Amino acid sequence: MNPNSLPIRSASKLILATPDAGILFTRGQSGRWNLPGGGIEPGETALDAMHRETIEELGLDIFPYCGPVRALGRIVGLVTDKFNNPFIAEWYVHSANLKHDITPWLRPGDDVEGIETAPILRIPAHPRVTRMSKIAVAHAR
Repeated sequence: MNPNSLPIRSASKLILATPDAGILFTRGQSGRWNLPGGGIEPGETALDAMHRETIEELGLDIFPYCGPVRALGRIVGLVTDKFNNPFIAEWYVHSANLKHDITPWLRPGDDVEGIETAPILRIPAHPRVTRMSKIAVAHAR
């Protein structure tokens, strides 16, 4: 497999810290936990995509309840889709801190089975957190 011939999928993701030192994740049909966010549409900035996708996935515009959103940079990794097809994931990672616990108000969107939180210290060894999410959280520290 030649990585240069693989498709690249660009996405914008949010590391959302909860007031109790946790990180918020979305849970997909596979049971894996991923950072909220998703694909960047043509003509959209990474920040716009992250904002749109988090509203779609979490069922609420969380940004009035957050401190400032910081752009953390870009990470790239080789991943597979739900059909086990490889592709290059290019993530533009942002972070924000929730000022209040709003998790009871969050409702999973169409592509999300659930919303979970994990203590930040447990994420590196957490069996359900995706590899790219672990890299993004480590990159943020």
